[in-house]
This record gives sequence, structure tokens and C-alpha cells, in this order.
Amino acid sequence: MFKLNKEFACVKTSTGVDVLLIGLIVSLVAGCATSTKEISSYDSASDRMIYQTSTITVAQGATRSFASASNITMQATAGCKGKGCTPENVSLIFSVEGTSELTLSDRTLTIQYDGKEKEWKNKSSGRTRNSQVGRTEGRLAKVVMPATDLLEISNASSLTGSLGDKPLNLDGAKYELQNFVSSIREGRSED
Repeated sequence: MFKLNKEFACVKTSTGVDVLLIGLIVSLVAGCATSTKEISSYDSASDRMIYQTSTITVAQGATRSFASASNITMQATAGCKGKGCTPENVSLIFSVEGTSELTLSDRTLTIQYDGKEKEWKNKSSGRTRNSQVGRTEGRLAKVVMPATDLLEISNASSLTGSLGDKPLNLDGAKYELQNFVSSIREGRSED
């Protein structure tokens, strides 16, 4: 039987041994204080709702050179006119950290989830670009998809993908994508 002694943050066991809970409390507080970056905001000057996730690492060590390894990151974004609006489409933007040598077979995003597979071509500045990438800095690809597709993907029980021939770990992004889709569906600012 455990009893909590609030004055000293200790647990008294039935054998009389005190166990300090400071480490546990710090762990719980730190776990609850994980980043909860605002997903939606309203820009009154342009009368636009803007939705975006934080930057999510989806491939670690995607490029390796003598001095370093670079990660591929992803950020989901969407926008629409009017306060509380719901965007029809979302963008997934893939970038590489720093300047690195990264060669992709192409810039097509392929996602496999729950026995299904979907593919989206890279859209950048309104045109399709799927050429190989040599020395790269910043944005690798931007794909646009219906918000309903992202909803289905984010709720999948298993999730894998690739950008060109580079495998992506998307399972770790599911929670943030679910929050993003939820914010879009609610269509409200989280001020």
C-alpha cells in the first residue's frame, strides 16, 4: 500500500521505506510541458486563417558527409479566407536542414497506410518539378492534397512513406497531424 506524504513528496510503502518522488514529478511535469505550438491563427489584416504544424523530423541522417548528417523535416500548412474558415487543401512541405548533398530519384511523395498507397507530385510555384536534386538547401518539395486525405492518413494505424527514394518515418508525425486536422475541422483560432 502506498501513501503520499505531500510535505516531502515521498511515498511511504507498507514496509516503511520512503521513496522520493522528485524524479517522477519532474518527469511528469516535463512530459506535460511538451511543445504545444499554436496550430491556427487569424490574420485580421488579410482576413485569413493560417494553420501550420511545427517542423517535424521525418528522416534522420538522410544525407551524410564527412562532417555531418542532415535531417529531412516536414511541416503541414493550410490557409483560407475569413475567420473560422475551413481550408479544402493542405500542403506538406519537406525541407533539408542546412546545405547538404542530397540526391533524390524524384520529388514524389508516396504514403502507405492501412493497406493503401497514395502518391502526390511535387508542386512548387504552381509547376510540377520532379528532377533530381543535387546540392540542396531548404525546401525539397511541397505537395498539396485534400484535407480529407490528410485526415484519413493521420488516423491510420500504420504509416510509412518516401520522398523519391528516401524513406520517411511518418508514424512519429501522426499525433501532430491529427491535431492539425482537428484544428482545421474546428476552423477556429486558438488565441
